[in-house]
Amino acid sequence: RLYFRFLETMDEYFDYSPAPTPPQGRWRIYGIGLPDPVLKKVYHNNAARLFGLKPI
Repeated sequence: RLYFRFLETMDEYFDYSPAPTPPQGRWRIYGIGLPDPVLKKVYHNNAARLFGLKPI
């Protein structure tokens, strides 16, 4: 869920970790709202590479 929020939305100032005490400190992040072609590379093509499949 956090990956979706970070990669696909333009949400502002949210916790990067669901833990009560985050592992890297109590800072907050902003979503970067990647476009669909980039998201395809991040999600599909990385998974395809891991499974030895042809990327789109």
